[in-house]
Amino acid sequence: MVVLDKDDVVKGTVTHAKEDIPKGTFTLKQNVDVTEDDDVSIVGNYTSEEGTVEQAVFTGRIKDVDLQEIQKIQVISKAEEIDVIKPNGDYSGYTETILGNLIVDYCNEVSVSKTESTLNLRPSTPDVSGTWVDSSGNNNGIMWDDLIEDVPDMSRLIEASQEILVLNLDNHSLSADYHYAIYQIDLKVYGRAPTSSITFQMAIKIKGVWSDWQNVTLNNTWAWRTATITGIVISEDDINDLQYRMRSLGGTTQFQVDTVHVILYYRYFPNLTKGTYNSTQTYAGEKTLRQIFNWGKLQELFTWYLKPDLEFYFNDGAVDSGVNIALSDNLKKVKGKKQIKKFDKVILLGGMSGSSQISVTSGAGNIIYTDTFANIQDPTILQNLADQILTNKGNYPLTVQMYRRDTVKGLIQPGEEVSIASGIPYNKSTRTITAGQYKIDKIRYFIVNGVYTTTDLTLSDGMVFKKKEEVKLTQENNALINQGTGGGAAGIDLNDLDDAVITSPADNEGMHYDSTTGYWINQTPAEAGLATAGHSHGQLHDQNHDNTYHSTNYEPAFSKNTGFNKNFGSTNGTVAQGDDSRFHTLYTNAEAVAAVNAAGLALAATKVITTQDADLTFTFGRAQIDSRFADYIVFSNRDMAGNGQWALAQHKLGDTFLNAPTGKTLNFNINNVFKMGMSASGLTMGVPIAMGANKITGMDDPAANQDAATKIYVDLRLLISEIDNIPVDGVVVAPISSNWAFDHAASPANVRHLTDAQIAALHTILDGYT
Repeated sequence: MVVLDKDDVVKGTVTHAKEDIPKGTFTLKQNVDVTEDDDVSIVGNYTSEEGTVEQAVFTGRIKDVDLQEIQKIQVISKAEEIDVIKPNGDYSGYTETILGNLIVDYCNEVSVSKTESTLNLRPSTPDVSGTWVDSSGNNNGIMWDDLIEDVPDMSRLIEASQEILVLNLDNHSLSADYHYAIYQIDLKVYGRAPTSSITFQMAIKIKGVWSDWQNVTLNNTWAWRTATITGIVISEDDINDLQYRMRSLGGTTQFQVDTVHVILYYRYFPNLTKGTYNSTQTYAGEKTLRQIFNWGKLQELFTWYLKPDLEFYFNDGAVDSGVNIALSDNLKKVKGKKQIKKFDKVILLGGMSGSSQISVTSGAGNIIYTDTFANIQDPTILQNLADQILTNKGNYPLTVQMYRRDTVKGLIQPGEEVSIASGIPYNKSTRTITAGQYKIDKIRYFIVNGVYTTTDLTLSDGMVFKKKEEVKLTQENNALINQGTGGGAAGIDLNDLDDAVITSPADNEGMHYDSTTGYWINQTPAEAGLATAGHSHGQLHDQNHDNTYHSTNYEPAFSKNTGFNKNFGSTNGTVAQGDDSRFHTLYTNAEAVAAVNAAGLALAATKVITTQDADLTFTFGRAQIDSRFADYIVFSNRDMAGNGQWALAQHKLGDTFLNAPTGKTLNFNINNVFKMGMSASGLTMGVPIAMGANKITGMDDPAANQDAATKIYVDLRLLISEIDNIPVDGVVVAPISSNWAFDHAASPANVRHLTDAQIAALHTILDGYT
């Protein structure tokens, strides 16, 4: 792979825009060849609120190349991942923390500045439940202070009738400068069991709901024990309502506890401005990250942008880059466009709320601005947007485009602001730009023969919220359909009916095309001429086929084979009557459900039940099939719904797992007869182990007569016996000595002697372990 830079470029353009990804187009020098997987990294001057530095202003992958003598290449920014990634899962918190967490979880190239730390919450006072006693009065007997009372007779909770002690926690002390995302909680206890080990349980109440019990083991030695809870996302708003509770398993065993800590793991995003709205968003792979970023923009009336190093920023746009543009700058082609039509009234349509589409109005009058934002489902947010649009349009927003010859400031960060001095004229005009702060909507950075020459700036004097031209209404309709509606009336465009004129609709009016005017209009049937012979409009005729128009409900009279094909009906030549038994009874919804409940649901052999590809839960009798972990299918008893209580799980990529809850055994049976069991403490076998030609490796030395032994252990035991002349299991083995066997020729019958071949073999063994 080759990384090209500006010195390889005859001419090129780097384009950065707010709320978009960078782009690059380059014509390469004649001696530069492009191969697959080549990258482009363009270094130049870059200016932002932090000052001017020389750095990479664009990095990307070459998409395609024009294979002429002078090669022209199209380059895709590595930030393209935001148009590809479609998140899944629930995300809660304030808008900027949701966006930040999505980038942390999904992005490889786009980054976000984050700070992570921990917060230690301690109990303040016990709740009304539980009995806390200090039988000996040692120290102060208070578990929620800073004093560790490591004494045998300190305070203890006397468990009776499954008693549970609930503790309130201190309020948090996090700075109000940021919103926070809490993503992990550690429950810590310093305690012991008075005698033998016990199972000690802890839980935390989050948003009014208690977590599953978290099990740890307390023995008769004072020690810290920790249980970790993950898979949560809460904000600082939820911290002050947290509660901690504890008990022994079964609630019948005493234990001693001195100190409890609740450790919160949190992160915040210093470069993402605090939002106003705290919400829970559920994503099911239907929206890209770009679409979610745009949702956040409209939710908070902010803007988002990427810096050249692809760090994500989210703010209100009032960030000063420190760049001042004056008449003395080398400017050219200064153009301006001002919105001069004032909107008196803004009407916005949003997403679906139940079966209805939400809508809001701002202002009053006859000059109306309308738009649809199907992804906004909160009326308050939609109303804020309508008010903001009305204010911006009422301020007559100004857009300015200019070319600026500058090699010092270079690429100025879009999304930030520049200051324009007074006296700068528009191109070929005596009018001048209104002085003030302007937001950079887009900037193009031009390169000629490896040298930066010009920047093309597009500026605006306000935060204007408008849909891009390429975003068509059908996309908004798709968003409405994704929200669970087939369309409805509001916001649905009719194909090829852009010239529709619908005024003063009345009962019994229909759509009618008038070829003399070229418009579709709404009229009554008589107004549309449907009663006049010779028109090509749809008509209802009587049985005599005359041109009589029936303005009321009309049921034509017919007999068999009159006006209908003879084969219409269940038997050739018959037509079913209204009271025919062959018509099925129409059930209400409640009656249909009751009928299915009474008869049961039985599918034909070729039929299946199919759902969407999502994390769902099904219960059948005692069985539960769910996706308590994203992209997994999980099987369990319906009473085993905790994260650690499942039986069988498989990931979408094929990884497969067996599991048993804490304290339980994973059993393997044949014909319902136990053959093997595995628990946290060990593996129990009910059948012999037949290894065949395979080995058991990594064994420790045996400790009991029936323990298995390794080859090296047996060999060394034999060698030691020979050298020390110590009987092994009542048998004396001759040492390695040529005279020993001769000297003991009259040994008892239970004494065995080594042959020369055996001695040589032992030498070989000994050499193998030196």
